[in-house]
Amino acid sequence: MGRRKAGGLALGLAAALAAGLASAQDPAALAPHYQPNQSVGIPVNLDRINQLDNKPKELQLYTSAGRRAWQAGRKLPIDKLDDLGDGKKGFVFRADRDGPYEFSVQFHFADGSASPADPKELRPMLDVVVDTTPPEVRIRAVGNGVEWAAADDNLDPRFAEVQAKFPDWAEWKTVTDRAFQAADRHAWKLRPGQVLEVRVKARDRAGNDGWSRVVRVPGDGGVETSFPRPGGSDWLPPVGGAARDPLAASGSTAPQPRIEYVNKKDVTVDYTINKVGRSGVRLVRLYVQSDRDGDWKLVDPDFKVDLPGGKTDQALSLPYTVPADGWYGFYVAPESVSGQKAPPPRKGDPPMLYVVVDTQPPAVKVSRVAVYPGPDRKPQVDISWEAADPNLLPNPVSLEYSIDPTAEAGWKEIKYRLENNAGKAAGRYVWEVPDELPYKFFVRVRAVDKAGNTGAHVWSDKGPGGEPTPVIVDLETPAATISGVRGGAAPAKPADLPRP
Repeated sequence: MGRRKAGGLALGLAAALAAGLASAQDPAALAPHYQPNQSVGIPVNLDRINQLDNKPKELQLYTSAGRRAWQAGRKLPIDKLDDLGDGKKGFVFRADRDGPYEFSVQFHFADGSASPADPKELRPMLDVVVDTTPPEVRIRAVGNGVEWAAADDNLDPRFAEVQAKFPDWAEWKTVTDRAFQAADRHAWKLRPGQVLEVRVKARDRAGNDGWSRVVRVPGDGGVETSFPRPGGSDWLPPVGGAARDPLAASGSTAPQPRIEYVNKKDVTVDYTINKVGRSGVRLVRLYVQSDRDGDWKLVDPDFKVDLPGGKTDQALSLPYTVPADGWYGFYVAPESVSGQKAPPPRKGDPPMLYVVVDTQPPAVKVSRVAVYPGPDRKPQVDISWEAADPNLLPNPVSLEYSIDPTAEAGWKEIKYRLENNAGKAAGRYVWEVPDELPYKFFVRVRAVDKAGNTGAHVWSDKGPGGEPTPVIVDLETPAATISGVRGGAAPAKPADLPRP
């Protein structure tokens, strides 16, 4: 199955070890970084390493999952580190599940020695929490309002976004009366006969957004069920109380299924056979549900496998082509050679894996560019943009400039990893232009979604589809003075030198 690009962390891991900056007793060094995908990009500060008197030949990554014992990872030569993009080099680590991970690195030198010599002496240098699961948001209508509570292992308790619309409106309107929390309530003054549709978004510290189902106010009937929606009732704790595990109401203790984002309709479902009897496994049935109906459907024909008896923990793959973009849940049920069948999923059972198929790039454009003098008369460029996509990454926007708008490799950073303004599909950034840049250049904005799709737009003052417009930052008005007057049109001659 397709994987998202590695998420970069702003820390030079190997350089931190070289400088002795990280230790288990340094809380600031171990402040957790929350990661919304399972590929973690860990940059190495090569400039710092090259300043060492005794430079290592290789670096070896060590990982501790769930704060257990160190596990040796990949060992890479200094000149063959992974490419993390944006000119950064380091390690790409792929987590096999959500949870906390600690990282450290060991230096290996040309003479065969290592630092530290014993991996047991390694200290945690980077703390990453991988969290790919969006919050679960419970909501119910109460009189002319709603109350809600969100649940997530890494919930941001101070964030919630309330959206409402009248049934005949095509677009939702965000409520901006006040800041909302993850467990809160809100009400409206409605005239007799007025009905609102309401939904609530919660967010976790990794930047995953989870939506509630839509309810009508007044009343308590659901208009639709947001997808995915794991099993369990619509129980909601009192506002201000602690939100329970979303699966607790159904008595399930199984972990919530994770979510993968892919940008192709042809997907590959990776699964593992955990238990095999004496006769082995002869086939696997694949069940799929979508956000269009939510019912489980058996994929025909069955997938034939040849797995001998006793072969457990076998990783296998199933191909599947989805009909359209959207949410899909997958469930596999194997059958043994002797005819023993794993039960199919029942109505309301959560999938083993959710997949969001998103083949469309984000809609993005530079909406305004203005140039004006800044401090010390240095030019400043005020850039506004619009970026919209249902699956945008946290901090999805990058601003870049180029002398040639047709040369893809010629774009350079203005500012990377910007976020849209809260509650709006838009943003703004003011850039003080360095002295070494030419007097004119082109500006573009890029936005990336969780499936890896990228949308881009180069600024044009002629609107969408117009030719790129250069940004001119030379605001100085030329000045001149008169140095003298002479007669005739002949050029001035230098005076004769005095004779010796």
